[in-house]
Amino acid sequence: MATSCVPEHNETLSIVEKGWKPFELSQYQGFWLPLKYFSETMACREHFESSKDDVILITTPKSGTTWLKALTFTVLNRTRHDLNNHPLLTTSPHELVPWLDLDLYVDGKIPDLTNLPSPRLFCLHLPYELLPTSIIESNCRIIYMCRNPKDTFVSLWLFLNKFLSEDEAPCVGKTP
Repeated sequence: MATSCVPEHNETLSIVEKGWKPFELSQYQGFWLPLKYFSETMACREHFESSKDDVILITTPKSGTTWLKALTFTVLNRTRHDLNNHPLLTTSPHELVPWLDLDLYVDGKIPDLTNLPSPRLFCLHLPYELLPTSIIESNCRIIYMCRNPKDTFVSLWLFLNKFLSEDEAPCVGKTP
């Protein structure tokens, strides 16, 4: 078992699973997180200020996040956009509903989100216990979507194996 330190957060993490390409997974407070996004996740947890009108979509990876983003964006903006000119006709749901940690708090940036129109719509792949405190304290709306764990695992396995070269064995079950 190797360890790694994320200096800007003074966190020592145990890297136990290296076989999940393209990510190394680390356990943090009992949850597995990709080490690649740890700094962004911590910056989001420390600096995001939620308001009571926010809508936060929380999903596990490969459980229908894109579909949920599109559906929620459509419902929240149904009076703002004409169906013939709807943003979803030309723009990915991932661009319209940003990831708090993976889009907004990258590369050490702390975004100013105060000018965004209400209700603000964001997405995360974090468990409830790791959410920024302001989300819980603001009583904003949280939409949590899960999927049968077996289906999610198979979908994630197939997705991650797309990143392997042809001469590499499948990522799960491989000895690191």
